[in-house]
Amino acid sequence: MKKVYLRLTMFLRYALGASFIAVIVSDLAECQPIANYWQVVPDPGPQCRQGFAQLLTMGTTSAIIDVILIVFPVPIILSTRIPTKRKVLLVMLFCFGFLTVGITLYRMPKIIEEHGDQVVRSMWASIELLAA
Repeated sequence: MKKVYLRLTMFLRYALGASFIAVIVSDLAECQPIANYWQVVPDPGPQCRQGFAQLLTMGTTSAIIDVILIVFPVPIILSTRIPTKRKVLLVMLFCFGFLTVGITLYRMPKIIEEHGDQVVRSMWASIELLAA
């Protein structure tokens, strides 16, 4: 059983690294050339302002990593010798993390519907932070 947890921990490390690299690449690849990120006049175009690739990559990888982090400790909790009532409460506590996953998955299409409006992005980011 210990080997399984060690493998899962290694998988989680690689998943975190891969998600970090994916978000950086999606952020830098969306606006070409990269110097257009700092260009104000003339307008470099919506691909340099809206950041949809970064939004989708970050949101998707964040939701996946959050689900892994929520589900990972549940078997460990269930295998302990603590009272059943406490086990149930601990599992429920970890399951509150699904609230942030739900908000993340809900906010991505809403931001796209609003064409990447910064007010909408900031509002949903604030809601997600509050829930976290």
